[in-house]
Amino acid sequence: MIIHPEGLPYFHQDKLVTSDNLDDPHVKELVASAVALVCCMLRHMKDIQEDFKFHDEVELCVELKSTDYPPKFNYYIADHAKQTIFWADSREPESIQEAKGVIRDKILREEYWKHVEYYPCHREVPKACLEELKNLMAAYATDAATSEGSTSPMSAKDIASHIANLNSFGEESNDKKTWAIARIFGLFIRSQILNRYGMQNARLDRFASLEDSPPTFQGRYACINKYLTLNLGDKHLQRCARAWADRIAYSESWRAYKEHYLKEWKEIRRLVRNTAWGKKVTKCMIWLGVHDDAVGLNSLTSARRIMLTYCIQRLCIRGAHTLTSVASYYSA
Repeated sequence: MIIHPEGLPYFHQDKLVTSDNLDDPHVKELVASAVALVCCMLRHMKDIQEDFKFHDEVELCVELKSTDYPPKFNYYIADHAKQTIFWADSREPESIQEAKGVIRDKILREEYWKHVEYYPCHREVPKACLEELKNLMAAYATDAATSEGSTSPMSAKDIASHIANLNSFGEESNDKKTWAIARIFGLFIRSQILNRYGMQNARLDRFASLEDSPPTFQGRYACINKYLTLNLGDKHLQRCARAWADRIAYSESWRAYKEHYLKEWKEIRRLVRNTAWGKKVTKCMIWLGVHDDAVGLNSLTSARRIMLTYCIQRLCIRGAHTLTSVASYYSA
């Protein structure tokens, strides 16, 4: 039994890894039966596929679905030499079956690194893989630091922090180092899959949508947006779609998006509060002005100021400006 860096035990024996409890004789018998079935399927696969070559750099992962007999189980075979996984029968998931070409290879490679992440304690990551990861991270860090629309899954600062963490493990291999390398590798490969790396329609800008039609308000929400908010919602929807293009959210862009709107709504709330207070004062002044012409003139002037303030508010809200940008506009 081996304990994962995160705390969950798993079992490793020769070419087998499993999270099932092999200390239980019944479970061990079921797992052994499952392994025998997979070996039979592999021999059949070798007989019918001329290009199939079996080598020592493979590992079988078995997970029982129940403790009933005959065994019902899930499995896959990890190929450490090719950094991929495969199956000896038709159990390949539909999401992988539907993928073709470069994307399929990327998905299988991501699944391989997930395997290493889940079972990291009995195997070292080759130095060539670590160097590949560092080079990949350095390239993404450069992209993130020099392009606002970078498709890097992390900021340059975060990448530098991860590289420093990897260096702190030293030259010697250990389970925590293997686990960290696999986790980070998987994150970057997932980013490449989402951005269609290696394809003709690859996403080169995080704010660019690859969908045919941009998001719009539908049904009664479209009427509310058009007549009650004077199409103000379109601006907010466009900004949201930009920060969450094709349902991919980058933490750095999403954080900036939230901070922008939090600041804007605080300003709007303050303006509305001031306007509401000003209207109350104007009502009192108008009521008093009925008995005094001078006060009536002042109240009328105050009312005009309130209306001007209200108009500026509407311009600020509709244009989605901040108070800073409005101040710059009027001082220019």
